[in-house]
Amino acid sequence: MDIITQNKVRLIRWLSADSLVLQHVQSKQLVTRDEYGRLMDVSDRADRVTKLLDTILSKGDPLCLKFLDLLKEEDVNESSPELREWIGTVNTSEQSLATGRSETDSIAGAQMNPGTQIQGDNVMINANNGASCFAPIIQLHNHRSGTMMPLTPTALQIIRSL
Repeated sequence: MDIITQNKVRLIRWLSADSLVLQHVQSKQLVTRDEYGRLMDVSDRADRVTKLLDTILSKGDPLCLKFLDLLKEEDVNESSPELREWIGTVNTSEQSLATGRSETDSIAGAQMNPGTQIQGDNVMINANNGASCFAPIIQLHNHRSGTMMPLTPTALQIIRSL
């Protein structure tokens, strides 16, 4: 999964500081007993985390999403504020995986009247049944840099035309 690969060095640094990361991974059954044993045989923490990430990546996108969801758990990311901040910006929804998009779209900025619908690949906001919807400010998550970026007026027009 691109987000893990693109942030691999940062993940190695963050996860190497946590001596329990492998136990968290095993408790969620993201690795087999044999894989766990091989990883435990690696004495250097950074090498162990590197091999762990390579193992996770080799298992495909659905397992990568489970791994990213694991990183969102407070007891997993508590030893690294940087990891906690970064993983909070990562979209692990199934829809994100299904579309193959590398950015997360959050739509809005304006009031939507009943019957209005805004839809893109990764988002749908409806206002119906007499309800009005106020949506948050649009931002795109750049998985390469791990940052949130404001959406420009031009990009908003493109999304509204979807």
